[in-house]
Amino acid sequence: MREFTVGTMYWLNPNYGRKEFACDCRRLVENGYTLVRLIVWWELVEEKKGRYDFSFVDDFMAEAEKTPLNVMITVGFYPPFWLTCELDAAGRNDPGRYPSLARDEVRRPLAKLIEALVTRYRNSPALAYWNIWNEPTLNMTKNRPVLEAFAAWLKRKYPTYDDLRQGWRGEYPVLSLLLPESLEALTADWLETAFRLGSRGRTSAIEYDFLLFAPELLADQVRWLCGEIRKYDTSHPTHTNLHGVNGNPVTAGRDFYRTAAIPDTISCSIHQSNDNVFELGLRDRRNFYLCGIDRTWSWRKGGEAMVGELQVGTSDVHPRKYTPTPETITAELWLAYAAGLHGVIHWEFQGWRSGTFELGEFGLRAPADGGPTPRSEAVEQFARTFSQYRDRLLPAERPAAQIAILDSYRSGIYEYLQWIDHRNVPDIGMNCVNAVLGCYRALREANFAVEFVSEEEVVAGILPRYRVLFLPGVPLLSREAGGKIVDFVRQGGQLWADGRCGWLDEHMFVRGEIPGHGLQQVFGAREREYRAEPEEVRAVRVDGLSIAGRRMRQDFMPLPGAEAKIYARYSDGTVAAVENRFGRGRARLWGVELSRRLRNVFDPAAEGEISGFAGESGVRPEMELPCGVIGRVMERETSRVAVLNSLSETPLRVPLPLEWRSARHLDGSAVSTELVLGPGATEVLLLSRPHH
Repeated sequence: MREFTVGTMYWLNPNYGRKEFACDCRRLVENGYTLVRLIVWWELVEEKKGRYDFSFVDDFMAEAEKTPLNVMITVGFYPPFWLTCELDAAGRNDPGRYPSLARDEVRRPLAKLIEALVTRYRNSPALAYWNIWNEPTLNMTKNRPVLEAFAAWLKRKYPTYDDLRQGWRGEYPVLSLLLPESLEALTADWLETAFRLGSRGRTSAIEYDFLLFAPELLADQVRWLCGEIRKYDTSHPTHTNLHGVNGNPVTAGRDFYRTAAIPDTISCSIHQSNDNVFELGLRDRRNFYLCGIDRTWSWRKGGEAMVGELQVGTSDVHPRKYTPTPETITAELWLAYAAGLHGVIHWEFQGWRSGTFELGEFGLRAPADGGPTPRSEAVEQFARTFSQYRDRLLPAERPAAQIAILDSYRSGIYEYLQWIDHRNVPDIGMNCVNAVLGCYRALREANFAVEFVSEEEVVAGILPRYRVLFLPGVPLLSREAGGKIVDFVRQGGQLWADGRCGWLDEHMFVRGEIPGHGLQQVFGAREREYRAEPEEVRAVRVDGLSIAGRRMRQDFMPLPGAEAKIYARYSDGTVAAVENRFGRGRARLWGVELSRRLRNVFDPAAEGEISGFAGESGVRPEMELPCGVIGRVMERETSRVAVLNSLSETPLRVPLPLEWRSARHLDGSAVSTELVLGPGATEVLLLSRPHH
């Protein structure tokens, strides 16, 4: 039976003693928290080389051990000043948030810190997890060790010189692309020169491959950190909190599906104030959060996963001024439970007390004296309620979804490189990410359960688990993934795509068919024309409904002999969407960007096109609810638990589906035929299963 943890980040103040820590530990417990996350900063505990001072950490752990609190210790490896000076003197001080863990000069002293930290606290009865790295962020410096590893990776990817030539010059380059004279000449020295001098400000195939290599480099570093912890402690799980959950992770090599498989447990960081670009109000913020927690669950597909940093206090210096309301805090906790996650860790219990960076930011409690706030009272109330009805809630599990959305890291690379080449172009670099968010929102608001899949999972054969696959704004596919999608539809799967799907191959080349890799036959049509438009594009379905997309349009021509039917036309009569029977399955392809437009436009017709396809494919929503109400259902043998949440800024009357009218509130009181939900409010219902 899974647990559900309510935790919080807590700053360790080196000026505090046992008295202050005891007071805060008492407050943490009183506020309903069972887990406290600390960061032990390397630069604070080893100010002098080889001399560790853990005294203030000792004081906190001693007080925590007197309470029911569990502790997650995070290795905070901003390098100490003495190490930075050593690296600088040796010419190896790489810029970036974290030092390059590819360098032995960093790994050796960090390994000593980890040994000292783990052996000191591994026997503490309060210890619960080792967080190996706060928000893993790859140092992207192309230093010597990195280039040596990259050269070896390239030779594995391209075993022969002809393979390399086809990968980098398989299409005639408009601008000259570098190529070594031989595979033997592909060395770290050649790569250093190529990166430094070769591109002249234009993206090359080398840059594309480096971004494909970066996740392996990050995975190696995460694996190394986990291994160093496990040398000294195999009893406590390793953990990391991944960030940029709904952003483009390419810039730091964060292919989350790969990284998430390495530690024993994972979590995500979600901050509306600096993660959510649009922040259009309650509805947008809630969908952004829902997408983040479903993505996080999907990285492990049911393994232990949490929200590891969730903004719970005011931010005034970040890009968006934002304070979560008590109703939002309550909703986020219940929705994390209903997504099948194992807990939420808030960012943070108390704000920083000095400096200009996040001074007083994000604090749950009053910044000056640590007193309660309406937000802290919401956390306390949730914790009390969950604890009271724990036996009814915890046995329930997230049911398997029948719908998958492809989360394409390769497409993110294409978007990022576009941004690198055209930095002055507004609204570029996030198209694929925003298309996924828009498609997810259309399905989630219609209360369809959704899981995310990576290209690697598709290639490994995951698609038969699902009935429907969505490809929102996926311009680039590998040959292997394309083949698996073709097989999925042939065997009876249902496929929906938009936004010039699959027009590039795994080398980022335009091929002779659009869509490519066999998808042209699946959709029964090919691209006839592709045009940019000054305004949003509209097409009319065969049933007369007008559907809007963003400012691009792709015209199709059905293939001779295919069973493709015209599904929608533009105003000039050209084909805007097709639907085709292929094998035992069905595929629908749109030439406008419905999904990307839905990222920040609420359009019932376009949303209904996406969610309607799921319904036509035989998938039922988790609950039949009116527009503006999210319903998530957890299942157990004897009952079901439903979490209902309002996306409205005004009160809503919510008629319950017939089957849920015999449900009860958690306290056992009867539920009427309808509920009244306040703005952003949450209700939890329990429905007993009939005995057979």
